[in-house]
Amino acid sequence: MLKVPEVSYNAAYRADTSTTIDEYVLFGWQMFCERLMEKREVNNNLNLDRLQAEIPFIKSLMKENAEVMRNKLREVLASCGIAFEIVPYFKKAPVQGFIKQGKEKIVLCMTIRRQYVDIFWFTFFHEIGHLLSDDIKRQFIDFETKENERERKADRFAADTLINRKAYKIFTEKRDYSARAINSFAKDNNVIADIVYGRLAKDGYLEWKDVARRERFSWR
Repeated sequence: MLKVPEVSYNAAYRADTSTTIDEYVLFGWQMFCERLMEKREVNNNLNLDRLQAEIPFIKSLMKENAEVMRNKLREVLASCGIAFEIVPYFKKAPVQGFIKQGKEKIVLCMTIRRQYVDIFWFTFFHEIGHLLSDDIKRQFIDFETKENERERKADRFAADTLINRKAYKIFTEKRDYSARAINSFAKDNNVIADIVYGRLAKDGYLEWKDVARRERFSWR
């Protein structure tokens, strides 16, 4: 007989731990993801070199509409041996990202619990960072507030993949956070402007109230 805590710890999650997590609801959500993805086919075994090479194309997808982006993400990740889906979230299981090593494929499920586009993409690349670091073999739960070197490394990967680190330093030193400057900087980094707005607010260069109109997804 399966025990809920034991099953849950066989996967990696990125979760919002500011909200109460019910381990039984989390288990149910995990089972929902696994059943949903059981028959999802991938084109190859996990290919991390290909995944790394596809990152520029993946970044370009954030400029597509939501449905086109989701469909193309499924396709490109399947070509890398990853079964991908954007799924609903359950109350008391406030998970943003989920990775599991299956028998024949890697499963990566994402939610839009917080809805903001920039949070979705940061979480997505955080999980990609774990895959490229081969963290999935360690079988851990990837809670958002958990502090360790693996988490910091995945965060750095996500941040630097979205926005070039050196370019960001130069940009913030200029202290020009006008819409024109942000749009131009976003274009140079092949991201939408909301990615830059979210990063600037997170790092304290802008107030969150000034970026409250960032785009949101509306999938359910």
